[in-house]
Amino acid sequence: MKDVVIVGGGIAGLAAGWRLRHWDTLLLESEGRVGGRIRSERRGPYWLNWGGHVYAGGNSATAWLLDNTGVDSVPVPGSLAGLSMNGKLLLKGRVETYPFRIPMPMAARVGMVR
Repeated sequence: MKDVVIVGGGIAGLAAGWRLRHWDTLLLESEGRVGGRIRSERRGPYWLNWGGHVYAGGNSATAWLLDNTGVDSVPVPGSLAGLSMNGKLLLKGRVETYPFRIPMPMAARVGMVR
């Protein structure tokens, strides 16, 4: 019998597993990979990033977790904000203006602004 069972191998499950690493722990994950919604996918010269793996660094909980697990973080070059929708790619300008610049119906624009 295990001391701890962690359901889900997203960032919270992995952090819990690390924190409880000295116990007899079992981590259950239904997908073929751990990380949950955190993932990156290359599309040509660009990287699409999902999840919360861009962090403020410094004295944050994520920095503590990376330091304690021996994982290095590196600065991401280029624009950290971009959007692709209906074949249009937006990489420059203020993120707040994206709802007004992407091709979508007016009702969708209003909903996005709300």
